[in-house]
This record gives sequence, structure tokens and C-alpha cells, in this order.
Amino acid sequence: MKNIVIIGGGLGGLTSGALLSKRGFNIILLEQHNVVGGCATTFKRGNFTCEVGLHEMDGLDKNDLKSKIFKELGIFERVKFVKISEFFKAKLNDSEFIMPHNINNAKEALKKEFPNESIGIDNYFKKIESISKALNELGNLKKFLNILKFPVNIFNLIKNSKKDIGAFLDSIIKDDKLKVILNSNLGYYHDNPYELSLIYHSIAQYSYYNGGSWFIKGGSQNLSNALADIIRENGGEVITKANVIGLKTENKTISKVIYEKKKEKFEISSDTVIANTSPFQIYSMVDKKFYDKKIDKLEIAPSLFTIYLGFNKNLKNIYPNNSYSTIFIEDIKNQKELNAKNKSLENRAFIFVDYSKIDSGLTPIDKSFGVLCGIDYIEDWKNLTNDEYKAKKERIKNRFLDRLESHYPNIKNYIEFSEFATAKTVNRYTLSDKGTAYGFAQTPKQVIDGFKIKSKTIDNLYFVGSWSEPASGFTGVIISAWMTYNKLKNII
Repeated sequence: MKNIVIIGGGLGGLTSGALLSKRGFNIILLEQHNVVGGCATTFKRGNFTCEVGLHEMDGLDKNDLKSKIFKELGIFERVKFVKISEFFKAKLNDSEFIMPHNINNAKEALKKEFPNESIGIDNYFKKIESISKALNELGNLKKFLNILKFPVNIFNLIKNSKKDIGAFLDSIIKDDKLKVILNSNLGYYHDNPYELSLIYHSIAQYSYYNGGSWFIKGGSQNLSNALADIIRENGGEVITKANVIGLKTENKTISKVIYEKKKEKFEISSDTVIANTSPFQIYSMVDKKFYDKKIDKLEIAPSLFTIYLGFNKNLKNIYPNNSYSTIFIEDIKNQKELNAKNKSLENRAFIFVDYSKIDSGLTPIDKSFGVLCGIDYIEDWKNLTNDEYKAKKERIKNRFLDRLESHYPNIKNYIEFSEFATAKTVNRYTLSDKGTAYGFAQTPKQVIDGFKIKSKTIDNLYFVGSWSEPASGFTGVIISAWMTYNKLKNII
């Protein structure tokens, strides 16, 4: 039986481990944190279950690959997914717009609001649908780029493949407000519309419009735990608080993985290693001759800040007209102003997620939970003493709560607890370089050039998760696990 060691217990490592364990491989998964899941975790504060990373998961329709993966693993029998009624609400200074699911509904709502942009709206949805369907049919980006004989629509995709979403919207739409609304959930993926791949935007957004949005009842930890249970049920091991500190190589393969737990060192023999962590961490533990210099030239995606809020009342009863996910893009008049780098942290756009609007299973019925979330950079927190760091967090948190209160009068009076997680927090709990939540940035050049790491220097090393193909986010890392599984499933 082949011995597969998985370094990192995020969704990529867990999903690949679950699939491979059911195939008959001996899985040993090592996670440095005290729980599995990476960003798909929860934590407790009193009787509040605090969701760390998931606001809404896209897809789960019959054509969504995640549905196939979850059916194969029996996830739908273990985890309940709650449907969210709308995609998001965009809150501007002078107005608001609710984006519905379903392309026809979205087009109808947008054309009602922007009647002079009907052609541009049709062109936008036609583009994201055609890109998504073409890439779905072709399987993956590499095949998309390497096969020469394509129908005409595929050649058109190649022609536009180096475009960013900002430039594309500029080319088909004149109204700046409409462009901002179509890109208002930019923070799901990146920090600048003029640096985000049109292909990546299209695939991700189309999946929301086509399959809707979903939340994992009780929190994303339930999905992570279910995947870990599948590994154990099939004879594998899931070891938490296991910090990998070394890799031994022989003949271009990793022969042993060394980890530390409770100050004791252990060595595991490995036929195959799956790394659900950044390539920088892996290559720091092997001989320099194996280092892939390509990664030094790649741009790393931004991080996120999150303010966790426990409310002593059920907000649904106090603010009945509130939406589940509201994106505050105040003072943003055009796409260029969506670029988070152009604004100080406390003035950036942010999302408020009110989990009381769904059957979240996170709190008692008389209370509720919510988060404020936006783009963050680890550079925002450098060169601070511990006291300075705490003071800055408190100041920034209060600034965002004041902004929230301006839209929800007296909401601060209902706050039972609040905690502020920064890029440094993400780095501390996940070891992700620069605290990024998304791995390498999804820029047009990096997407098309195939920036995702596939180790060519170590034969039995495979990367999975947000640093590998095809993408980051819950959907991206689950699909990356499926791709890794298909590479390895027949090597027993």
C-alpha cells in the first residue's frame, strides 16, 4: 500500500486525503494547528460559533464539479448546506442594489436600474458564461491553451485571455456605477479590478449566478471535520499540532517527512508527498538544488481582515430589511477607486455578513453572529511593538464599527463581543506567506502562464490548495484536490 503524507490540513489536503483514502492509499495528514480546516474552520466564544472563512460557497448545481466530489465522498449525508436567497447587496453612498442569483434575474434587475446599458449588460453575461462553459468542457487551463483545433468561440477566448476584468468592463460599459456594482465583490478574489484575470472573474462569478450561494450549517468546520473523518474511517491518520520541520530527499524524491509534536520529533516514510501549504515553506526544507526559482517572480495575493461580532440580539428582528451579505463601497465612484491599495485600511470597502438572515446554526435563536471583512496586507502591520499592534487593531476596529453604525443605527449597543483578525492573524494560524488568503495572485499573466506550482524538481511531490492549480477559494482548492487525486489514483 502506498504511503501518502499530506502536509497541511486545509480543504485541499483534506479533500485529496479523503478521496485517496477511499481509493485504498494509506494517508497520514499532518496539520500544525490544533484543528483541521485552514481557513475552513470555526472557533467558540461562549455560546457563539464563529465562522472563520466562509461567507458563501458558489455552485452546488448539477454541473458543479464540487457536487460530483461531495457525492462521491458522501458529504451531502454528513453536512447540510443552506441556500442563500441573493448574491449580495451593493451599498453605495446614494443608493443600493441587490444582485440576485440566476443570470436572467440579474440581467433583468440591472437593466431596470441601468436601461441605457442593456447591450453592455448582455455582453457581460454572455462573456462570463461562454468562458465558464468553454473551460468546463475543456477540463483545465493547460488543455485550453495547448490544444490547437478549437471552435471559433474558443479562439475568441484565447484572444481575450490576457484581459483583466476592469479593462473588459471599460470596453463594453460606459456607466461607472454599473461597473462598480458588477465588480463590487472584488474582495472575494483580489484587490484591483485592473489586475484580476477576466477568465478567473468569469468562472467564479458565473458559478455564483448559475448555482447560487450556500453556507455550511454550523460553520465550515463541519465540512473539514467530515473530510477528516472519512480519512480516519478508511484507515488513515489525521495528526494535529504536528509541525513539519524537515524533509529528507533521495534520488529526487522526498523519502521521509520529519515533524514535531509536543517537543518530540517523528519521522514518516513517504512514497508520495502532497503539500497543502506554500511552495516557499516546502522548498525551505529541502536542498537548494530543488528550489524552483520561478516562484520568486510571482505576485502573492492580498490578505483579508475580519472583525468577528457576537450580538446579544437576533439582528433579523431588529433590521428586517438587512441583507445577508452587504458590500459597502461608499465614496467609490469608478473602478479605479476599488483598488484597495489606494486607500488606507480604515477607509477601504468592506463586507458585512449577517448570519441571522439564514439558518446558520452558529448561535442560539435569540442571538446572532456577524463579520466585517475586507482587503488587508501584512505590510499594514509591520514594525509595530505588541502594544502598538493592539492599539492599532482597536482603533481600526472602532473605525469600522462606526461606519457600520452609520448604516445600522444603534448596532454597537447589541455587540456582546468583538475580535479583530488581521493579515498577521492569518499568517499565525495558517502559516500562509504574507498572511495571504488566496495564494498567488490571479492576474491575467499568472493565470495564463500557468503560475500554479507543479514540482518538476522533486518527482513525488504534489502541491494542492490555494497555491496550486486551478484557483484559490473553497471551490478552487476542492477542485485542486480532485485534480491531484486523478493524477495519483492509479499509482497503487
